Amino acid sequence: MSQAFASAGRSLGALARWAAVIRGRMVESPFQVAVSAMAIPIGVVAIVLGAEVSEAMTRVLGNVPEVVRLWGAWVAVSGAAALAGRYGGRPWLERAGLRTLGPAYALYAVCVLLGLGHGGLVTGPMFLALAISCFVRARLSLRSEAARRVAEKILNSGRRSP
Repeated sequence: MSQAFASAGRSLGALARWAAVIRGRMVESPFQVAVSAMAIPIGVVAIVLGAEVSEAMTRVLGNVPEVVRLWGAWVAVSGAAALAGRYGGRPWLERAGLRTLGPAYALYAVCVLLGLGHGGLVTGPMFLALAISCFVRARLSLRSEAARRVAEKILNSGRRSP
């Protein structure tokens, strides 16, 4: 019985450490996490509903549900990749996710602005701003990774010296 409690305690400890990592990453960049996370349900809904998901996309892209479903898969996979890279400690995957999510959001922004006219003056620029933020965050991530590698190289070269 005591082994079961010890095992449960270890599992809870591991879960608490994992939750602390997630909480830390969320605090570091809540906007990027939200932008990436919201892409997954948006993409899934687009996959399920097809052209019915957005009147703007239907008007601009034609009533072709396959195109909208493809866009939905693009958005969902990009958002999942950005999150997996963020939480999995893989900056290259985070950047790839953000770099592919940006154009997907930009496409939606253009569709909203062209398809809805005045009715898209709120949502269109908002999604365009989200697209730009994906590109900026990917660029910042690349710079911080490069700075980290340079710092590591400097530290490692100092350790090797007698």
